[in-house]
Amino acid sequence: SPGDLVAATKAARATILSPLYGLVDKAGVESAHAAGLQVVAWTANTPAEWDKLIGAGVDAIITDDPAALIAYLKAKGLPALWDAHGPPDICPKASDGTYHCN
Repeated sequence: SPGDLVAATKAARATILSPLYGLVDKAGVESAHAAGLQVVAWTANTPAEWDKLIGAGVDAIITDDPAALIAYLKAKGLPALWDAHGPPDICPKASDGTYHCN
């Protein structure tokens, strides 16, 4: 249950709860936020999955396609941060899935 996940995360002295995207719902995110935790869901790769997570109020989304998620968020007028490699226009993703940063 969401309460069990929050309790386990707090017991571990962690500040971020990172559940599989299919386990995320609004009540669970609200419970985590009330406990002072951030919620970072993984690994969501489709607009339908992203919409579900945005609606639930997660703090961040882990995806296999960060450029697509960033474009999707921007198109919806939502803030989009980039991954550790930088924004896609500075670090384009090659066909082999790696990033090539200048």
